[in-house]
Amino acid sequence: MSKIDLSRQFARNLWANKRRKELEATISYFFEKKPIELVGEIATDRLSWQLQLRLKEQPPLDDWGFMFSEVVHHLRASLDNAVFAIAVGLKSLTEKEKRDLTFPIVEDKGNWPLAQKRISCLPSEYVSAIELLQPFNHPNRNDKNTIDALSLLRDLNDLDKHRIHFTPGNKLNLDNIQNMMEFETEQDAKDDGAPEVSFYEPEFKNGHTILNQRTKHRIQKIRGRVEFNASAQILLPSGETASVSQVLINVRQGCHIVLDHLQSI
Repeated sequence: MSKIDLSRQFARNLWANKRRKELEATISYFFEKKPIELVGEIATDRLSWQLQLRLKEQPPLDDWGFMFSEVVHHLRASLDNAVFAIAVGLKSLTEKEKRDLTFPIVEDKGNWPLAQKRISCLPSEYVSAIELLQPFNHPNRNDKNTIDALSLLRDLNDLDKHRIHFTPGNKLNLDNIQNMMEFETEQDAKDDGAPEVSFYEPEFKNGHTILNQRTKHRIQKIRGRVEFNASAQILLPSGETASVSQVLINVRQGCHIVLDHLQSI
């Protein structure tokens, strides 16, 4: 059996990685401009104060989303292109066989007999290799905290077909909050005790309240320091959020492993 050249599929994987780095650079450039500031404001009745998020510039979420989608599609296509290149390189295919060809990705081994029909025109060596690479053979398949790279790639690609593009959110972490409230009298400060504090889930929206502190006595002024950082996040099909960059790195590595394995046959 002649060896199949998958160099074009590897090239597509490299192109996806190039676009990932460009996306990272775009996100880094935005945050380097320090577009976020947190501002403390005392309420009109002076019995509470709020920490609010202020945006100097809106993040280009749509642009980031389109770039994210492009990387996902290139990676998914590199796997489909690989099985197509292997099939047409070894035998003549009917038009139906060409249309049906796709790289199957399944978690449940019981679904494999049906899924492998998509690659039934491939030699048995390749079918076995692709079966070995399936999520149901992943060593950590029973770990709920582990997401298989191929499963994630499939889900992201399928989800994007319906949502047109992804919209990465921005995760805001408050690393350190130090504040000191000054009251109108020393006696008020002694009597007030610990303030009632409410924290709110950070949202990357102008004017969003991060925290609120209520007191029993009137606040004269507030002083303090807040340290924070923000990063672009993607909402995963599971409902969890993860770093945009790390998600793309993981799925790209998963695809590269597949191509390496197929090329070695």
